[in-house]
Amino acid sequence: MKPSLKTRKPIDQLRPTDLEAFPVWKFVDDEDEEGQDETWVRPVRAKQVPADSYSLSIAATLTTPKGVRYRGIVGVNTAEGFEVVHAAVLTEDNYVFIPWPGMAGAAKQARNAAKELGLKASELFPLAYRLAIPFAGEGSLREGVYRYAGGDA
Repeated sequence: MKPSLKTRKPIDQLRPTDLEAFPVWKFVDDEDEEGQDETWVRPVRAKQVPADSYSLSIAATLTTPKGVRYRGIVGVNTAEGFEVVHAAVLTEDNYVFIPWPGMAGAAKQARNAAKELGLKASELFPLAYRLAIPFAGEGSLREGVYRYAGGDA
């Protein structure tokens, strides 16, 4: 089913087609619908990453050290500047969580993410990202890298 502004789903059910239709998704923490929990997201109509927001998931390209590209999301908060948190690789069948490097247990979770993708940690990390849309008021796309202690996971 093609996503619309009425679409609601758990974040781990996002797929590349959802990001093609809506590059920005937000947690539904201001909704109180039966069956929804803190993992549910909704699309945001936006052509830029909104400022003054929390818990946004932005479409991105994630690239391994050898240049393999994945479609995915990068979690950002923009209420007090621009803060990058989690990420995820999205395939047609799977959601692979990439932890924020400062999170407790991040290196272990990063190794698990690599394994889930059929890779060694050194083949996945450091993992570069490039957002699909610019931050509000900027002309270029934000880029960065997920690194873990020792350079990889």
